[in-house]
Formats: sequence, structure tokens, C-alpha cells
Amino acid sequence: MKRRDFITVTGKSALLATMTSGCLPEENVPNSRHLVDTPEKRATYLTQMLKVLCTDIGPHPIGSPEYDTAALIVKKEMERALPNVIMDTFPFERWVILSEPELYVGDQRLETFPGHGTQGTPPGDISGRVKRIDEDGIPYGVIDDTSGTIRAYITTSRYGKAVPLPYYSFNKEVKCLPTFNIGIQDIPVMEAAIS
Repeated sequence: MKRRDFITVTGKSALLATMTSGCLPEENVPNSRHLVDTPEKRATYLTQMLKVLCTDIGPHPIGSPEYDTAALIVKKEMERALPNVIMDTFPFERWVILSEPELYVGDQRLETFPGHGTQGTPPGDISGRVKRIDEDGIPYGVIDDTSGTIRAYITTSRYGKAVPLPYYSFNKEVKCLPTFNIGIQDIPVMEAAIS
């Protein structure tokens, strides 16, 4: 064999060894294939996981104890197939509704939901004058009579009753002014208050 041919053959072998070295099974990798090695086992496994994560735990919003339980289940399942699994955490800021949200125009209470990701209201309440602002799809603002600044936004539902809408629906940043959504049935009340 010529030297050039030897280098070509051994070079290809070295390259192949490098490419497949990360794909070969390692001794310390758990073998959990037996859990899903047939269609029936896969169906049973999936049914069990969905029952545990969706039915048994129930809703698990971020920051709730149920969320932590779901995260530990996912970690445990990953440990069945991977050699090193870690759980990374980060602080999560959020506010929660302590009582039913209320929005009054004069003496009339309107159906409302606060916006996701917006600021909460200060202790007590926010009061002011309703004004049409038409800003980034937000039709109304609550204006402070003294300073003339906007203290809160009021959005309207597109299709019917009030719904909770996220801040990014209106090109706002997270923690923007408190935002309240009203149903389309209450738009005439707002317009009457403005006029």
C-alpha cells in the first residue's frame, strides 16, 4: 500500500470515529427503551403521562406548587433516558388577583378582566376620567384629573364578553400600566361617559 493511500484510508477512519463517537451508547446512560419498544407500550406510557400531568395535577400555572410537581415529573422522566439531568430555576415575578376585579363607570359596574403581564393596581384603587386615547389598539384610558397622565388602559373584547388579554396584544412592554378588558356590550357605557 502506498503511503498516500494509507493516509487517505486512515484519515477517513479517524473522521468516521470522530463523527460516531458521540452517537455510541455509553455505559452510564439509562436504558429505558423497554418502556416504549412496542406501539402498545408507547400508548400506555403516553396515556399514563397525560393522566399524571394533565388530570391528576390539574392546572399548573408558573409559580404554583402544581408547576413544581410537574417539573419534577418531567425531570424524573428525562433521567430515565439521559445520563445527566439538572433542573435550572429562575425567579419569577407575578402578581395575583386577591379579589374579584372591579371596574365602575360612575355607579355602573362593568364586567372586566385585568391584562396578563401588566402592572397591578396600587392599594385601594385607580380613579380618574375616562377618555378616548386610541393608542396601539387601546381605545380608552383612565386619566388623572390633576396631572393629565394616563393611569390605566381599558381595552375591549373583539367578539363578546370581557377576556384577559396579554400586554403584547397592544405592543406594550411587560409591566405596562394596569389594563382592563371590557366586553363589547359595555362599549356604549364608555362612549356615554366620554360624551
